[in-house]
Amino acid sequence: MDYEVFGGRLRSDVALPELAAASVPGEPDWTVRVVDAPLVDADPGAFLGTDPVRDQSEVHLYAQPTGYLLRYGDTGDWFVSSDGAHLLWHPPATTPLPQARFEEALRIDLLGRVMALALHCGGRLVLHGSAVALEGRAIAFLAPKYHGKSTL
Repeated sequence: MDYEVFGGRLRSDVALPELAAASVPGEPDWTVRVVDAPLVDADPGAFLGTDPVRDQSEVHLYAQPTGYLLRYGDTGDWFVSSDGAHLLWHPPATTPLPQARFEEALRIDLLGRVMALALHCGGRLVLHGSAVALEGRAIAFLAPKYHGKSTL
């Protein structure tokens, strides 16, 4: 399945119904593949940080020789290649989330932190923000998480 997103083409094994299908044929900028084998054996790499995500779950980020590993407590592991073009997902053996919530959380993870990391690895500037349209113009708010952009 090919989608238009972030100014490019995403080819994905994961269905993303919230995205527009690619309108013309072409090669993808990013490829998402689901893999059966775990992405790492024992050592996930150099630990870079942790961030809360939802329902008492966290995501851990690790640097590896050929890219990055995002380890989500509820939706599994993501590998992002050094150039950001290749994304691999290994689902968890079990999850505390109901199936519908799991599928939604997986898509949120992919289109949020995973794609942000892929874009960054590909040399694109990624900003955290919110925007509104007002009288045919846009107003954007840039700030770290939990600083009231959406509330404002």
